[in-house]
Amino acid sequence: MLPPRCFTCNKILSHIELPYEEEIKKIDTFNKVTDEHRKKYNNLTDDEIIKEIKSLLKVKLLNTYGLKRYCCRKMIITYYDKNKIVM
Repeated sequence: MLPPRCFTCNKILSHIELPYEEEIKKIDTFNKVTDEHRKKYNNLTDDEIIKEIKSLLKVKLLNTYGLKRYCCRKMIITYYDKNKIVM
């Protein structure tokens, strides 16, 4: 379970956990490279392009939830649900 508040700035984070996990699952299934992507990243392979696009989508996702402080971003990015390991 994600801590309800950021340890550093005390911002409420508990409402972000479930929607963030759902969006991350959608982002992780991305594997489609178009010609536009190849033109933009002309010196990269398809796997590198996919990796770059996924990282950009994750940054945009954090921005959509209003996480501008690095402390809150760190809390969300480094969070790992330990219940998944046990089950």
